[in-house]
Amino acid sequence: TLRGSILNRDTFAVIIGGVAFYLLFYSWPYSNQQIEHIPVGVVDLDGSQASRLMIQAMDGSPTIKILFTDSDEARALDTFKREHIDVIVTIPRDYGRNLAQGQNTTVHLLANGAYPVKGRAVQSALTSIVQDSALQLNEAAVMYAGLPAEMLDRQMTIAAPSLAVAYRYNNISGYANYTVPVVGPVIIQAVMLMGITMAFGAWIGMHRRYDWVRDAMQAPWYGGLAIFCAFWLIGFLWCLYMQGFDFWWHQYGAMANPGGVILWSVLYSATISAFAMAITAIMGSNSYTTQAVVMISAPAVFMSGAIWPVENIGNGAVWVFSQFLPSTPGIRSSLALAQDGAPLSAVLLLFAQMLLLTLFYFSIAAYVMRRRRFDRISRPFSLQD
Repeated sequence: TLRGSILNRDTFAVIIGGVAFYLLFYSWPYSNQQIEHIPVGVVDLDGSQASRLMIQAMDGSPTIKILFTDSDEARALDTFKREHIDVIVTIPRDYGRNLAQGQNTTVHLLANGAYPVKGRAVQSALTSIVQDSALQLNEAAVMYAGLPAEMLDRQMTIAAPSLAVAYRYNNISGYANYTVPVVGPVIIQAVMLMGITMAFGAWIGMHRRYDWVRDAMQAPWYGGLAIFCAFWLIGFLWCLYMQGFDFWWHQYGAMANPGGVILWSVLYSATISAFAMAITAIMGSNSYTTQAVVMISAPAVFMSGAIWPVENIGNGAVWVFSQFLPSTPGIRSSLALAQDGAPLSAVLLLFAQMLLLTLFYFSIAAYVMRRRRFDRISRPFSLQD
């Protein structure tokens, strides 16, 4: 099976290069939408201890990565225009004095409009810092050492109530950090479905089948299982490539629970392989399998419920159908383990769903393969094929 699918001119590009090419070039354009460690330059026109305390608070934020601190606005703007940084934060003159006296003071932020997600992320982080009343008191106390905190507190302007925002979907915020890890498992599902259905469909649809394909169809729980294991191995390696290299290289967050991610790769690739074999066995060839795969690829992202509420579709049949797609439990369990570092106990039901789907689809494939075993006349396999 490995030789027949990997060394086949029709499926070589899909099986060997499809996932790598798709994942690499799908993820690459969105790498500039990362919302962690955003390159920021700080122009400190005040130069006071209070401004330095604020810079320390900014540097402690996971969103902001301060590349330099300067007192020259022109030099900082030149660095910004050469795109070495994405955001400039300017601390005005008399920042500390105005803060201590309760006078209005404004911190300026200049962001690159080409990367709006980065600008909004730094704005949100900076807003939290400048509205932190405890930090403001500490900064003001530096300017007026020995002044009672109660007096400083009265001098401060009354801060507005803080707002806590929680998102039901995309709670990380930012396309790259959330949506790409959601789409990744669907990419593996789509490419593997295409490769398996093309290869397996060609073998069972031949006028004269190879001996090993004939044997697999006569004894699907033996020979058919061997074919399944070969496809599973290919999918498993691509899952590890996605979680262990592609997401790590693009810094999307991965392998937060390494053992759980490896187990996820085992189950997810098994579910996809069984699903593809069942579809191919039912259709009996690879004539229309690619069209079927393309039709469900993009909708599978939304039907998973990870980035779009399934109930918004307004049809319970869609939810039922989505539960039979490998990507539905696969996406949710991948996000939990690889991005959030959840324990295995949190995804046991999703793992059980993938295991049941694997048994369900392989049982269908085995039953249909056995029914089709006399559809063609077999001939020996030769290397010329």
